[in-house]
Amino acid sequence: MRYRARVMVLKLVELLEVDGFTRIRLDHAHPADVLRQCRCDLTLNLTNAPPRFADTPAHVSFGNRIACGILRMLTGRRFHDLGPFRAVRFDVLGRLALRDPDYGWNVEMQARAVGEGLRIAEVPVSHHPRSAGRSKISGSIVGTVRAGSKIVIASLAEGWRARKLRKAHGE
Repeated sequence: MRYRARVMVLKLVELLEVDGFTRIRLDHAHPADVLRQCRCDLTLNLTNAPPRFADTPAHVSFGNRIACGILRMLTGRRFHDLGPFRAVRFDVLGRLALRDPDYGWNVEMQARAVGEGLRIAEVPVSHHPRSAGRSKISGSIVGTVRAGSKIVIASLAEGWRARKLRKAHGE
């Protein structure tokens, strides 16, 4: 009996938070399609840009702006969101060497992408009210403080790291 092996090359990875809140409706193209079409290395969802969606809690929107402001101040790259939906080239994901296991992973990814000089695009999407349950992060004061602290610390640490990398690359 002969077996035929088929090798599939994984070219991109899509990341989506699946906590019941993010029911994505794409307003334009799918992030993976944008990744291919614009020859980007990383696409990020853009849910927090004006007009702010009514279902985004005010403290989440505020925290998002703080973290994005820190990244802009340290890296020079403006981000509108730290949202949960993104697509990244597989080879790039390995190069970023992400280590954060929880709340800071998205900041880590974005800052390291800037530090590496990667091509980044933001893709408009809409999200809708949570279909069930309550968020363990934005649904409680303790969760918000815990996640918010971690995200701010990660923004500072990773933003500083990206800044040093960019200087080393002569940017």
